[in-house]
Amino acid sequence: MTLPKKGFRTLTINGEHFVWRVRKRISVLEEIGGPLIVPVQYMKGGQLLLINTGYKRLQSIGNPNLIKEIKPSLIEKCIRKAINEGWRYGQKGKPMEISAEELD
Repeated sequence: MTLPKKGFRTLTINGEHFVWRVRKRISVLEEIGGPLIVPVQYMKGGQLLLINTGYKRLQSIGNPNLIKEIKPSLIEKCIRKAINEGWRYGQKGKPMEISAEELD
């Protein structure tokens, strides 16, 4: 599956381009208190990376700026960690999941 490019932010890491975004609409999982997941993909397609940010949308009810705390620097750290853990971003495959809470 390839993510659409419209509305996505880009990051360049080691000369490779990646796209990501925080969805505006709340997912079914998030409605029941699940974590906010940010999808990331290599610009040319390939294996999807799903980043568990550690945030919950329900927390943003009292803090509307919570979602703005998910910065490109956090996404970059997660991408680098995923690559070190074997993320094959340029190849097709089952999505890889990673947690931002476990960053060193």
